[in-house]
Amino acid sequence: MAADALPFATLLKDFSDLRAFSLRFLQGMEEEEAMALPEGFRNNLHWQLGHLLFTQGTTLWDWCGRPSPFPGFAPYFGLGTSPGEYDSLVPDWDTLLRLARKHLLSLPGEVAGRLQEPLGKPYKLMNLAMTTAGETLPFLIAHEGEHIAHIKRLRKAVRPG
Repeated sequence: MAADALPFATLLKDFSDLRAFSLRFLQGMEEEEAMALPEGFRNNLHWQLGHLLFTQGTTLWDWCGRPSPFPGFAPYFGLGTSPGEYDSLVPDWDTLLRLARKHLLSLPGEVAGRLQEPLGKPYKLMNLAMTTAGETLPFLIAHEGEHIAHIKRLRKAVRPG
C-alpha cells in the first residue's frame, strides 16, 4: 500500500461519514419545509443540500476535467446564489435527496481510484493548497462541517422544538 493510500482512504471515509450525518438532519423533511426561508436566513435547507452536492461535483469532477454528476447546479447552488434565483428548472427536494443518497453510497467507488488525479489547475481555498482530487477532501470535510451548522440552525427554525 502506498504511503498516502491510508490517509486518502481515511479522508474519503470521513467525508462520506460526514455526508451521512448531514443527511440524517434532512431525512423526513417535507419539500415545503426544505423550501421555507425563515426570517434572518439567506438560504433554505433545499439550497444547503444542493450546494453541498454542487461543491462535491465541482471539486471531485469539474476541477479534474470530468463532467460533474450534478450538471446544471451552478446557477442554483453555486457560491453567491440563493433560492430567490430559482426557476422552474431547479431540482426538486426529492431529487436532491435521491442524488445525495446515491452518491453517498457510490462515492468511494467513483473516486477512490483517482485521488492522485491532478486538478486542471492548483487551487487554494481556506489555506488549503490542492493539486489532486484527493487533496480536495480536507476542504470538502471542512465545507460539509460548516454547512451542517447552517442545516441544524435552519432545521430548528423550520421545525421548532
